[in-house]
Amino acid sequence: MSEDVQVRYAQLADRDTVWPLACDFATTFDLDHDRYNSSFERRVAEPNTLLIIAHLPTAEVVGYLLAFSHTTFLANGPVAWVEEVMVAEQARRGGIGRRLIATAEDWSASIGAAYIALATRRAAGFYLALGYTESAAFFRKLTTTTEPGVRAKGTSGLYGLPRRHLTALRVSSWHFALVATDAK
Repeated sequence: MSEDVQVRYAQLADRDTVWPLACDFATTFDLDHDRYNSSFERRVAEPNTLLIIAHLPTAEVVGYLLAFSHTTFLANGPVAWVEEVMVAEQARRGGIGRRLIATAEDWSASIGAAYIALATRRAAGFYLALGYTESAAFFRKLTTTTEPGVRAKGTSGLYGLPRRHLTALRVSSWHFALVATDAK
């Protein structure tokens, strides 16, 4: 399948065809379509961003990769970080992921990055086979937000609290208290 696939820079017109893949990729957050649209537009325009898609001759998008570059002290200059790589389930094991990563590696070299790195939970064997080495442990901590659409899956979206029954109680004419009980 890989020979039939084209890899190119994403364009604004690709936004709606990448959306289902981005939804499948997101395991921690519920994606908000409006926020995704806005983010996609910014990613296409940002100079330190690589957003590429893999598509079939029929124009069906079967994968994407999102990477960023930034300058560091430790590498004496730029490094590249692959944030997201997604290949449609029906198109996996056909070389598409390998092509997306190779394109990101070429981009990384072209901007003078000292290295390209990423984190993975589900594809360590794939990256090891491509010559990547395990370098460090990856840690994260979900931050809280009150913005709609930026909540972790399984939370209410209100300060990142676990999904619970929320009840507002009027304390005074202008003040409310929020009472949370575990969801059943």
